[in-house]
Amino acid sequence: TIIPRTSAISRQDLIASAERIYFRYLSPAGNTVGSDENHEIYLPPSLRVHSFPLNSTSEPKTQNEMSIMAQVPDMFHSQKEYCFRAMEQDAFPRFLRAKAFGNLTPVSALVRLVVGLIFLWIALSVGFSLIFLDVHPKSKRFFLFIPFTFAVLFLISHQYELDPILVFFGQSESTPFRTLRIKEPYVRKLLIGRAIWVTLLVAACVAALTLLFWAVPGYRL
Repeated sequence: TIIPRTSAISRQDLIASAERIYFRYLSPAGNTVGSDENHEIYLPPSLRVHSFPLNSTSEPKTQNEMSIMAQVPDMFHSQKEYCFRAMEQDAFPRFLRAKAFGNLTPVSALVRLVVGLIFLWIALSVGFSLIFLDVHPKSKRFFLFIPFTFAVLFLISHQYELDPILVFFGQSESTPFRTLRIKEPYVRKLLIGRAIWVTLLVAACVAALTLLFWAVPGYRL
């Protein structure tokens, strides 16, 4: 809540500010008359505030109202601390897992899983065909690295929810198949580190699979 600084802040300004905070974030849904900006925050029962004890249209008069008025600056301190802890322990780690440790949406990752399995089926089919048809020269099997590369890249991208190619171009998905440029240096640094690891993992898996199918002796059925 922003209080204009054209004049000194009065007690009524503080009460009005606290009242707006209550009606916007703490009051049960529908309690705010004529307002469509109610965003009630879930709080445990011990921290819920069921009514606002002051009125911004009139000065505090009773002793009870005066004592409550003295608490206005820190009236919602417990609720604020709870929200900060919830963001720190739950929301922020989930945000990091979703955006700082990966750059794919769940839908895009699922599509990569399906496409990766298709490419893996193609690679295995061609590989076993070359083996059991005993195709010569044997060096033709090295071309298996092409379908294996796509298969492993898509499968590992699904597993890590991270596409290293997009990361190296500085892109991250916001919605399925729509990307935005990564602007935050810390997030970019994390993603580049993970992208390098994913790239090395893909290269190692592709090399291992290609060499394995190359080394197996041919046997024509």
